[in-house]
Amino acid sequence: MKTKIFYEEKTKKIGEENYYETKDKLLAYLKNKRIEKVKEAIDDFAKNKVVADIGCGEGYITLNYAKNVKKVICSDISENALKKAAANLKKEGIKNFEIHPADAANLEFKADSFDAVLCCSALDHVPNPIKVIKELSRIAKKGGYVFIELDNDIMHPFSGIRINKNMLDKLGHFNRISYRKLKKMVKIADVPLKEIKVYSWGSPFRFYYRLIKYFPFTKKFLDFLGRKFPAICYEYLVVYRKI
Repeated sequence: MKTKIFYEEKTKKIGEENYYETKDKLLAYLKNKRIEKVKEAIDDFAKNKVVADIGCGEGYITLNYAKNVKKVICSDISENALKKAAANLKKEGIKNFEIHPADAANLEFKADSFDAVLCCSALDHVPNPIKVIKELSRIAKKGGYVFIELDNDIMHPFSGIRINKNMLDKLGHFNRISYRKLKKMVKIADVPLKEIKVYSWGSPFRFYYRLIKYFPFTKKFLDFLGRKFPAICYEYLVVYRKI
């Protein structure tokens, strides 16, 4: 209940502020890359499927892939956020969605309900991420997919990105979860999820972007390193199959 009240109040204070709008070119690149990679993953594994978007917030990620799936179930603990999500989706002419307010740690959906379950940049906003992982696995169908997208926490202390600290305070991060930490959490949760693909992208260091700007031939090599070693990237998305 405390978490729900917290997010209702925080969402009210955010008002019309769009987290995905920023004047910082590097941060804008990373946010756009997140949208691009989530859409890519959905297209690869859940196109024309029924997707549960858990912790969808105001729906800024959702509206970029919703037209490529059969149906989206938008779920968030904040009813204020869901109202904004519905408005954003309707504004883009998207009709294949339902709104379901819920605590990610106590979802009311039946077990084995969805072809795919997405949790994008939300697991670090909950006080008990392991319990949420169990719920994500529970509501996915056997043979279906669970997508978890996060920032790499180990990179933040070294980041050259000018993070909007007021925005972070408003959004209320409870945890920072690295790729390695997520692997441990999934193991502790003891869920039937098998990691089948990792999308990883971005570097928190500004010199990386200057390097590829002036020496574009280095990009392929640096991107290869990022795919090979997700732990060194700024963000990552893990695709699991429920077995």
